[in-house]
Amino acid sequence: VAGFFVLALFFWPVFVIVPPQATAPALVLVGVLMMQGLGRIDLTDLSNAVPIVLTLLVTVLTNNLINGMALGTLSLILILVFTGRAREVSGVVWGLGIVFLAFFYVTTMLM
Repeated sequence: VAGFFVLALFFWPVFVIVPPQATAPALVLVGVLMMQGLGRIDLTDLSNAVPIVLTLLVTVLTNNLINGMALGTLSLILILVFTGRAREVSGVVWGLGIVFLAFFYVTTMLM
């Protein structure tokens, strides 16, 4: 994946020629495909449903995927810790939680 990003740097002038009107239908299709999984959310287990719904709402309302992912991840950690299920949080999720906390700290300090 990193190699493709390096290649994309050389083709950047070609990519910026494509107007947003040409890429919008593809983004809408990706959004629709992502929404198909919402019907399979287990709403009986709120420790999973709340972070998913929070991620979705924050992403849509702030128009920022990173904010949605960050708040969803942090809410998952907090819910599992406060319900006594902290052992279910993997090391990767703990690491992401620390990164997202640092992200929010830095962005609030820059404002």
